[in-house]
Amino acid sequence: MRKIEGLNIVKMKKYFLMTIIGVLFMSCSQFSLRNSEENIKEDILKLTPIGSSMNEVIEVINNNKNWQILSNGTWKQWSSLSEYEIQQQKDNIIRIKTIRVLLGRWLMQNVSAGWELDENGIVIDVNIRKTMAK
Repeated sequence: MRKIEGLNIVKMKKYFLMTIIGVLFMSCSQFSLRNSEENIKEDILKLTPIGSSMNEVIEVINNNKNWQILSNGTWKQWSSLSEYEIQQQKDNIIRIKTIRVLLGRWLMQNVSAGWELDENGIVIDVNIRKTMAK
């Protein structure tokens, strides 16, 4: 009888440990960098939907310790568009601020996300880029 009880305790400990490892793995990886840019964007929008505040975006970034901020500035500062092109685009949507974060690396690619914010610091778009790692 003691051997059976000892065996059950070992099995219970094993299953308990496997469960904890599974939960930790699931909580650490909210999405896969292997996914397409569109799928990663969908996952990012689940965390910070259109209409989220800049503070909500920053909180999500701070909660993901593996993410690295690449740029955080005005749209004109980080844009390659001319003043004329920027003025023309302002007629449609005003993008005042951009926050770009390196989400991680997959194989030979850097995967980054960029949140575009309006003049009130509200998310109006998110874009995902996969670029070759240097």
